[in-house]
Amino acid sequence: MRLSVPVVSVRNIDGTIYVTISEGGRCKVSRLRGGDVEDVVSMWGSPCVLLWGRGDEFLVSVGNSLYLASGNGVKPVLWGGVGNWFWHVVEGDGLVFVQGMVSRLRGFTSVRT
Repeated sequence: MRLSVPVVSVRNIDGTIYVTISEGGRCKVSRLRGGDVEDVVSMWGSPCVLLWGRGDEFLVSVGNSLYLASGNGVKPVLWGGVGNWFWHVVEGDGLVFVQGMVSRLRGFTSVRT
């Protein structure tokens, strides 16, 4: 299957392929099903990277902010300064740890979902 969409990131979450698509200043988290692209949630900003997901909850890095997106909407959970971004996630001990690039320093922050 070949799709022509401007995909920024891809994640396999619970056996389903999710992508972030950046178009016209919008960041969309979408689900791929067969040959169809189904939008799950949309927000303003770029770049947008899908970092983590479980069920219908997703952590999405958009610009210098981290958002928790779900079927209930989008909620900002962390902010970085100008030029900073969140780029990596790992789970452990029931927590989700988010790694951000802050200027030239790297650090981890835990986020409860």
